[in-house]
Amino acid sequence: MVSVAMMVCADTESLFRKEHKERMDKKEKKRMEVLQQKIAKLQHLLAGAKQQPDDPTEAPRLEKELAAAHAELAALKKA
Repeated sequence: MVSVAMMVCADTESLFRKEHKERMDKKEKKRMEVLQQKIAKLQHLLAGAKQQPDDPTEAPRLEKELAAAHAELAALKKA
């Protein structure tokens, strides 16, 4: 026979998991928003760096950052 204490414990654990998942969903959503903003900014900076190549290392650096941001965003969307 299952005791009431065990049922309460199981319900509490289930509720904790649900709340934890909701917090993670909120964090993931926020991270995705931040990444989308970062990607837009990097695209703008990259376009400017290509138009005005004052620093030859700037465009490749921005391309790497942009690729990393795209990869992280894709990983978050996949999860």
